Amino acid sequence: MVPSMKRKDLRPTEKHVTKGSTISTDELVSYAVLPQKGYRHGKVRHSRDKWVSGIHHGNGVEGSWKHLKGGIRSTHIMCRRST
Repeated sequence: MVPSMKRKDLRPTEKHVTKGSTISTDELVSYAVLPQKGYRHGKVRHSRDKWVSGIHHGNGVEGSWKHLKGGIRSTHIMCRRST
């Protein structure tokens, strides 16, 4: 989990992704620096009702979140981020 979608909070995740990797995201402005950081970046433009752009899409990760949240809702009343 990251505390927010701000660029400064997304940067620490870079240590988990090899430079030169292709990263597929939505159009959030915070991701615009990815090419400058040494990554190939492809995005889908949800604001234009585009969900796939060539090889780029977020379906896998969105589906994973859906299943995780469904499992939490069915077994737990709440889930808190530990500090």
